[in-house]
Formats: sequence, C-alpha cells, structure tokens
Amino acid sequence: MTSSDIKIFLPVFLLAFTGVFLIWSYTFKKRIQKGMEYYASPFHRVNHLFLAMLGLAAVIVGVYTFMPEYYLLLVPIDSLDKPLINDLGGLILRVALFWLLSSMIHTYLLFGTISAENPKKSVEVYAYAQKIVLVSIAFMLVGLAVTISSVGAFLLSLIGLFSYYRAFLKGTS
Repeated sequence: MTSSDIKIFLPVFLLAFTGVFLIWSYTFKKRIQKGMEYYASPFHRVNHLFLAMLGLAAVIVGVYTFMPEYYLLLVPIDSLDKPLINDLGGLILRVALFWLLSSMIHTYLLFGTISAENPKKSVEVYAYAQKIVLVSIAFMLVGLAVTISSVGAFLLSLIGLFSYYRAFLKGTS
C-alpha cells in the first residue's frame, strides 16, 4: 500500500471497526443486564480502557491522515515506511476486523444456548465474549502500529497488549 492508499484506508477501516465494536458492546450489555448487577465493574472498566485506546488510535489516524504536518509529533520511523510492511499492517488490520466479526457471531450463538433463569452463566459467557472480542482490538492496535510506523503508534500497541495481558492472561496461568 502506498501512503495515499493508507490515508484513505485507515479512516474508513477505523470507522467500520469502531462501529462494529460499539454494536457488540451495546447488544451484549443488553443481553446480560439482569446478571450484571453484581459483576458490572470489571467489565465496564476494561471496556472503557479499550474504548480509550480506540479513541487514541482515532487521534493517531486523524493526525496521520488529515494533519500530516503534525505527524512528526508521533515520531515516525521512516525506515519502516515500505509498501511490503504497509501491506503486512493492512493484512493484520483485516484479520482484526475478521476476528471481531467472527467472535461476535460466535458469542451470539453462545448466548442463544443460555437460559434466562441463569444470570451467572450469562455473565460467564459475557466474560468469555469480552475476552475474545478485545483480542481483536489488540490485533488492530498492532496492525495500526505496523501500518503507520511511528513511535506513538507502537507505544499505543504496547499499552494495548499489556492491558490485555493484565486484564485477562495474568490471572489464568
């Protein structure tokens, strides 16, 4: 991908990705409102953290696309701005969107198997769903860092990976 292709692709991709994520967040919160009375705080805290990272990713994409004179503030790495590397970043971004869509379908099917009188099981499925959906945001941040190739984008992707590790993987091993 050339620089001009990236400047068209990234805003459209980020709008689509954020829209799908917000739809997932809204629909699945509605499904478990009954069981969320006791379990709400960790879910909301993690969702807000990843929404903030999506917002920072939008700022980075906005600066890269619409205000290139301020792109120097993100400390670009010019040696990584090559078409092959940009194509790899675009592939990672597409995989992240596919992961998000497929995990939404998967968790939708999981919610179909839960009975309404077991809210605790509903919350467990929501925790699992949140875990696999937020992997797509971590992938998206890595793809954004590879595509844009700046220190600011790499820092955001490292923060995203660390946050995912801390929220989900640290306690499971």
